[in-house]
Parts: sequence; structure tokens; C-alpha cells
Amino acid sequence: MRKVYHIEFEKYHGAGNDFLFINYNSVKSVRNIENLKNLARVLCNRRNGVGADGVVLFDFEKKPRRPRSKKIPDSEITKLLIFNSDGSLAATCGNALRCLGLKLLFEKKWNGKSQLQIMRLVPKFLKHNKVRSQLTQDEHFILQDREPFACLVQGVFKVKSSFVDVSVAMGNPVDVKATPLQADANTGTLAATTNVPVFVSLANPHWVFISSAFQNFSKKDFVEFGKLAQTQLRNSTQQESVPMANIGMLVPQQQNKESWDLVVYERGAGLTACCGSGAVAARVALEFLNLIPQEKEKTYFKMPGGMVAVSRTTFTSATDKQRILSGPAQKTFTGIISITSPFL
Repeated sequence: MRKVYHIEFEKYHGAGNDFLFINYNSVKSVRNIENLKNLARVLCNRRNGVGADGVVLFDFEKKPRRPRSKKIPDSEITKLLIFNSDGSLAATCGNALRCLGLKLLFEKKWNGKSQLQIMRLVPKFLKHNKVRSQLTQDEHFILQDREPFACLVQGVFKVKSSFVDVSVAMGNPVDVKATPLQADANTGTLAATTNVPVFVSLANPHWVFISSAFQNFSKKDFVEFGKLAQTQLRNSTQQESVPMANIGMLVPQQQNKESWDLVVYERGAGLTACCGSGAVAARVALEFLNLIPQEKEKTYFKMPGGMVAVSRTTFTSATDKQRILSGPAQKTFTGIISITSPFL
């Protein structure tokens, strides 16, 4: 049966990385993961849809009041489910999270000063065993219960500017290691172009490459290298134990350089203007390779859409090795789109 959905959305971008924010309640009747993925793909299409790098479904769940605490106002749990522009699920997204911070500031759901944990939105229909058995291995990996998966740290309005600087803690790195490449038929081109790539697993996986060859790369070269690295590295080193990874490409700089040029080919979105988690992974990789000291206050990454900064954690726990992603976010426009299911 065909049904028309009238979907309200808000469009935001963080350093050119743009997203459509949609209240999950407006599409709650869509009880099929493939339909949700198709909806995201249609909406993100820059010719026939609204156009974006991803879709963010959000929901606010009220926390129950404590007994005898009626004077305490209801607080809310913020939950997100993020889709890439090709419809695939995203485990996390630094720029989408920063855009969320701006949205919450506008709506006075966050003061920009206190830490606000972000939970993963998992629709109820995805919790049934029969449905979960039909998910791909990538989707199982992404929908694991890792709550909270991020934490908003700070939001600062800039005077005489429509931009807001928002900072988010991206979680502790789960795995960091060098992955030497053997120059065989599969990885020969990669091995000849770069040094040993570093694998960094945050909530989503990354490989970070550093090569002077990237200085002369065209946009087409970055796309071709990103595609090649995604498929061949996964097949050669991970045997599909993790989802297809983001590929970060760094131009080498002098040690302790303040700013690094970075381009990221993202899983599910391709070459994007800016990748927040990619910048965090790049900083972790640079520390791992001793190219910057761990105690360095801030490292800046210049990407096609703008500049973001990754700093040391400001938390007090000795085991907390999170890095804080900071940069500009802006609301672009709001709208309503009428779309008929099935979404093709």
C-alpha cells in the first residue's frame, strides 16, 4: 500500500559536511530497515531530493522523575540514528554531532556548558530477533549497545556570526595499530604510494595514510585511492570483521606542525567536504606514530570544507583518552518534503 509522508526537516552543516535532521516520530510507522535506508538515499540525492551527506533521525526520551522530586524539571535523553547518503548506517559522525549541539542550543535543550551524553536510537522493530537476523554484519556492528557513544562538551556562539563553535567528545579509541602492507596483487598500488597505514577504531573504523604523493592528487585521484584502500585493506587485513572503513589521507608536515591537510573518503558517502571522526582518527594516528606529542593542546586539520580542531580531553579520568572535536556549525534552512512509499 502506497503512503504519502510529509516530512519536516532541518538542514545543518559542519565545515561543509551537511545533514538533514528529522524527528523519528514522523517516520516511526516505517517498520523496515531497508525502507529507512531507501528514504535516506532519496532525501540525500542532490538532484532529485533535498541533498545532503547524511540523514540524522533523532528522538528525545524523557527520564522518569525521582520520587519526591517534583520540583526537578524533566530531563531528556537525546538519541540518534545516522544514515550515510547511500542509505547505509553510520556508527558515528563528528560533524553531525556538532550540528546536533547547535540544534539543541537553539531549542534550549542544552546550555552549551554542561556535558551531554548522546545515545544511539534503535527502533523497536530492530530489537526483534527475527529482524536482527536479517541485518548485515556491518549493521550488527553499528547497532551494538555502546551507549553513550558520544558526549557534547561545549557550544559557543560567535559574535556577529551565524556560526557556532561546538565541541564533542568522540569516545575512546578501541583499537590503534599499524597495518603493514605487502606489495602483492591486491595492495601493491597502496604500498607504493604511502607509508604504513594506521588503523584507528573509534565507534567507526578508519585507516589513516600519510604520503607526500597526496600533495599532487586531484579530486579524482582521492576518490580512486579511497575506493581502492577501502576494499583492499578490508579484504587483506580485517576479513570483514569490521564495517568498510573511512580512509584518511594526510599530507606529511614538519613535526609539531599546528595544521595538517586532510582529505577523507567516507564509507557510505564518498569524498566529503569534512569528516569529523576522520580528523579525530588522524590525530590519534599522528600520536601513535610520534609525529605529534600526546600532550599537544590542539591540532588543526584543514579539509576541503574548512578547518576543525582536535584537542586533548578535558575530562579528569586517568583512563579517559578521548579527543575533543571542535569547529563551526551552521543551520542552513528548514523545509517539508512530500514523499511516497515505497521509497525508491
